[in-house]
Amino acid sequence: MSSDGRLGRQDGQHYPTMDEEIVDMKAQDHFLMFSVLIGTFCLALLGCKHEPPAVAAVPPPVVTVSQPIEREVTDYNEYTGRTAAVEAVEVRARVSGYLVKVNFREGSVVKKGDLLFQIDPRPFQAVFDEAKGQVAQLEARLARAEADVARDERLLPKGAASQKDLDTAIADRGEARAGIQSARAAV
Repeated sequence: MSSDGRLGRQDGQHYPTMDEEIVDMKAQDHFLMFSVLIGTFCLALLGCKHEPPAVAAVPPPVVTVSQPIEREVTDYNEYTGRTAAVEAVEVRARVSGYLVKVNFREGSVVKKGDLLFQIDPRPFQAVFDEAKGQVAQLEARLARAEADVARDERLLPKGAASQKDLDTAIADRGEARAGIQSARAAV
């Protein structure tokens, strides 16, 4: 036994006890585990290093170059909705007939007095010519009635015509004058 109470050799060398050996083994185990852990961590860091895959060089795209121009641009807004005219006008002909020509397009702007339609004039010309013929006929009747009145006025004093004949001629003359006025109004 040595002076410190330990078992040992006589040659003065110290040999560890069993407890000391266990403590040393635990320290060695801890060191070994710590070293393995550090090594594993370093390998993991090296293995996790992420580098993007190499990309093949893409040639630059072909572009068209144009020179900017300066001009005035009108701003506008688009809205969805319905519109209605402030005023609406119904266009109607005063007479009926067949249309020969339409002088406007639907939706175009027209003014008061513009010729919009041309109606076939032939039926109206026929009616007009008939009315003119009626006027001429009534003028001839008036001329005859005036001649009858003049004749009966000359013959009445001589007894060659009766008062009744003169009255009839005067009435016929008035009727012819009224007929002419009516026929001229129709023209």
